[in-house]
Amino acid sequence: MLRKPSRAETCVQVLLAILLAGVTWEYLHALGGSSCGLPAADHAQSCYPWGAEGPAADRWEYASKETYLRSTLVMMWVFAAALVAPLITPGMWSGLGAVLVVLVLGLYRAEWLASLF
Repeated sequence: MLRKPSRAETCVQVLLAILLAGVTWEYLHALGGSSCGLPAADHAQSCYPWGAEGPAADRWEYASKETYLRSTLVMMWVFAAALVAPLITPGMWSGLGAVLVVLVLGLYRAEWLASLF
Protein backbone atom coordinates (compact mmCIF):
# COMPACT_ATOMS: atom_id res chain seq x y z
CA MET A 1 0.00 0.00 0.00
CA LEU A 2 1.30 3.43 -0.90
CA ARG A 3 1.52 6.20 1.65
CA LYS A 4 1.83 9.96 1.35
CA PRO A 5 5.47 11.00 1.86
CA SER A 6 6.46 13.67 4.39
CA ARG A 7 7.80 17.08 3.35
CA ALA A 8 11.39 15.95 3.88
CA GLU A 9 10.81 12.88 1.72
CA THR A 10 9.11 15.01 -0.93
CA CYS A 11 12.13 17.32 -1.07
CA VAL A 12 14.41 14.31 -1.51
CA GLN A 13 12.09 12.92 -4.18
CA VAL A 14 12.16 16.22 -6.09
CA LEU A 15 15.96 16.15 -6.02
CA LEU A 16 15.98 12.54 -7.20
CA ALA A 17 13.51 13.38 -9.99
CA ILE A 18 15.82 16.15 -11.19
CA LEU A 19 18.79 13.76 -11.11
CA LEU A 20 16.77 11.11 -12.95
CA ALA A 21 15.79 13.62 -15.64
CA GLY A 22 19.43 14.69 -16.04
CA VAL A 23 20.70 11.12 -16.31
CA THR A 24 17.94 10.27 -18.79
CA TRP A 25 18.90 13.27 -20.91
CA GLU A 26 22.56 12.19 -20.71
CA TYR A 27 21.64 8.66 -21.83
CA LEU A 28 19.70 9.95 -24.83
CA HIS A 29 22.54 12.33 -25.71
CA ALA A 30 25.16 9.57 -25.41
CA LEU A 31 23.21 7.30 -27.76
CA GLY A 32 24.19 9.57 -30.65
CA GLY A 33 27.63 10.49 -29.31
CA SER A 34 30.97 9.44 -30.74
CA SER A 35 34.40 8.89 -29.28
CA CYS A 36 36.62 11.95 -29.03
CA GLY A 37 39.35 9.97 -30.81
CA LEU A 38 37.30 9.77 -34.02
CA PRO A 39 37.48 12.59 -36.56
CA ALA A 40 34.15 14.36 -36.79
CA ALA A 41 32.87 17.73 -37.95
CA ASP A 42 30.93 18.72 -34.83
CA HIS A 43 33.25 16.78 -32.56
CA ALA A 44 33.26 19.25 -29.67
CA GLN A 45 29.54 19.03 -28.92
CA SER A 46 28.90 15.30 -28.91
CA CYS A 47 32.13 13.46 -28.20
CA TYR A 48 32.77 11.29 -25.15
CA PRO A 49 36.14 10.07 -23.81
CA TRP A 50 35.39 6.37 -24.43
CA GLY A 51 38.34 4.04 -24.44
CA ALA A 52 41.77 4.73 -22.97
CA GLU A 53 41.99 8.47 -23.53
CA GLY A 54 41.60 11.71 -21.64
CA PRO A 55 40.98 12.32 -17.95
CA ALA A 56 38.40 9.52 -17.68
CA ALA A 57 40.70 6.79 -19.01
CA ASP A 58 40.86 4.91 -15.70
CA ARG A 59 37.10 4.97 -15.01
CA TRP A 60 35.25 1.74 -15.80
CA GLU A 61 32.19 3.61 -17.09
CA TYR A 62 34.18 5.03 -20.01
CA ALA A 63 35.73 1.74 -21.19
CA SER A 64 33.39 1.71 -24.22
CA LYS A 65 30.18 3.27 -25.46
CA GLU A 66 28.24 0.12 -24.57
CA THR A 67 29.59 0.13 -21.00
CA TYR A 68 28.81 3.82 -20.62
CA LEU A 69 25.22 3.34 -21.78
CA ARG A 70 24.78 0.35 -19.45
CA SER A 71 26.15 2.28 -16.47
CA THR A 72 23.85 5.19 -17.26
CA LEU A 73 20.86 2.81 -17.38
CA VAL A 74 21.87 1.41 -13.99
CA MET A 75 22.02 4.95 -12.57
CA MET A 76 18.54 5.60 -13.97
CA TRP A 77 17.20 2.44 -12.29
CA VAL A 78 18.89 3.32 -8.98
CA PHE A 79 17.46 6.85 -8.98
CA ALA A 80 14.00 5.54 -9.92
CA ALA A 81 14.10 2.93 -7.13
CA ALA A 82 15.21 5.57 -4.62
CA LEU A 83 12.42 7.85 -5.85
CA VAL A 84 9.78 5.18 -5.14
CA ALA A 85 11.26 3.94 -1.82
CA PRO A 86 9.48 6.49 0.45
CA LEU A 87 6.12 5.51 -1.00
CA ILE A 88 6.37 1.87 0.06
CA THR A 89 7.93 2.21 3.51
CA PRO A 90 5.86 2.58 6.70
CA GLY A 91 7.27 5.87 8.04
CA MET A 92 9.38 8.93 7.32
CA TRP A 93 12.63 7.68 8.84
CA SER A 94 12.35 4.28 7.21
CA GLY A 95 11.59 6.04 3.92
CA LEU A 96 14.66 8.26 4.13
CA GLY A 97 16.73 5.27 5.26
CA ALA A 98 15.49 3.24 2.31
CA VAL A 99 16.47 6.05 -0.07
CA LEU A 100 19.95 6.14 1.43
CA VAL A 101 20.37 2.36 1.28
CA VAL A 102 19.17 2.18 -2.34
CA LEU A 103 21.52 4.98 -3.41
CA VAL A 104 24.57 3.69 -1.57
CA LEU A 105 24.18 0.05 -2.57
CA GLY A 106 23.02 0.83 -6.10
CA LEU A 107 25.79 3.25 -6.97
CA TYR A 108 28.42 1.24 -5.08
CA ARG A 109 27.53 -1.91 -7.02
CA ALA A 110 26.83 -0.16 -10.33
CA GLU A 111 29.70 -1.91 -12.14
CA TRP A 112 28.40 -5.33 -11.11
CA LEU A 113 24.80 -4.39 -11.99
CA ALA A 114 25.88 -3.15 -15.42
CA SER A 115 27.65 -6.45 -16.11
CA LEU A 116 24.39 -8.37 -15.62
CA PHE A 117 22.93 -7.32 -18.97
